[in-house]
Amino acid sequence: SSMVDRIVPATTDADRTRIGQQLGVEDAWPVMTEPFRQWVIEDRFPAGRPAWERFGVTMVEDVGPFEDMKLRLLNGAHSGIAYLGLLSG
Repeated sequence: SSMVDRIVPATTDADRTRIGQQLGVEDAWPVMTEPFRQWVIEDRFPAGRPAWERFGVTMVEDVGPFEDMKLRLLNGAHSGIAYLGLLSG
């Protein structure tokens, strides 16, 4: 099992302009991400595995606590803010 946490906000006109200037290409929907990222993988491989830690992966015995943290703290907080915004108009 694995768990990924990476926020991908909506693409803006400023994002498209910046990508065009920096890369010299026109992309109608470049994928922009926030700097924070977390990739957690259960270390259960019967025949070895790549050294994913070198690329920032967290190898764990059980991914469950990381999923619970993400769903309850991060996603829960985001949902709560969205509901409050909806109620306030």
